[in-house]
Amino acid sequence: MKKIYIVLIIVAVFILGIFTFLYFAFIAMEIEDKYGDFQDLYYQGSDGNLVIIDKNEYGFIKKYDRDIFIEQGDCLKNILTFSKNNIEVYEVDINETYVNFSFEEAKKIKNQSSTKLVYKNF
Repeated sequence: MKKIYIVLIIVAVFILGIFTFLYFAFIAMEIEDKYGDFQDLYYQGSDGNLVIIDKNEYGFIKKYDRDIFIEQGDCLKNILTFSKNNIEVYEVDINETYVNFSFEEAKKIKNQSSTKLVYKNF
């Protein structure tokens, strides 16, 4: 009788392991299907990273659940809006408060020594 319980527990743990593996595999497939070439950005980017778009626009990454948005001023745009653009993502350390953040200030922050390139799609 004791051997039956041990076998049942082993089978239950094995089945639970299979379902856990499938769950995470389906999440990874969803991200790959949704973002395609941007899946590296999904995994490497984080909230607050500086985004330079076509070397003339900027924004900051915001992640909500499994979606990535670029915050430009008061507007949130899905990252897929910029799928045909050249995008650079930088991990920045902003030490001061900016009242009116502009593209010129974004370029200055991009060129600081503490800024690290996280993603580039061109």
